[in-house]
Amino acid sequence: MTRTFCKDCIYWDEKSQQSLTKSKEGRCRRHAPTPSSEEAELDMGTIWPATFEDDWCGEAKHYNTLAAELLLDHPPEILVDDMADDLAADLTDEITAHSAEQD
Repeated sequence: MTRTFCKDCIYWDEKSQQSLTKSKEGRCRRHAPTPSSEEAELDMGTIWPATFEDDWCGEAKHYNTLAAELLLDHPPEILVDDMADDLAADLTDEITAHSAEQD
């Protein structure tokens, strides 16, 4: 099994490039944040898990893996067809709007 480190994970949000530690710090956005306190008086918002760029877990998803999954789910010809349909619809709307302005 190949490990995906936090720095290469799509869920990792780099927080600080200049840290007192040797590794960059970040926050894992894989799951929803947790409350900072159970008591309403002490509540200061929510907390995302803090990690370092060289940490890893079993749920990480590498950027390259995501790209491969997108291509498997949406082959390029489908993406191109969808883009062409969207472009044609946008152009039709613009032509219609322009024609209405001219009348």
